Amino acid sequence: MTTLPTPSQIASLDDESMEQLAEGWRAQALRGDKSAFGVARL
Repeated sequence: MTTLPTPSQIASLDDESMEQLAEGWRAQALRGDKSAFGVARL
C-alpha cells in the first residue's frame, strides 16, 4: 500500500528526493499496486 506524503512534505523535498519518490510510485504501479496508479501519473 502506498502512503502518500502531505502537500507540505512534498513542498519541502529537493528535486532528487522527489524524483526517487516518483520512480518508486511508478514501479509500484507497474507491479499492479492500484493505490499507486494515480500518484504515479503526477
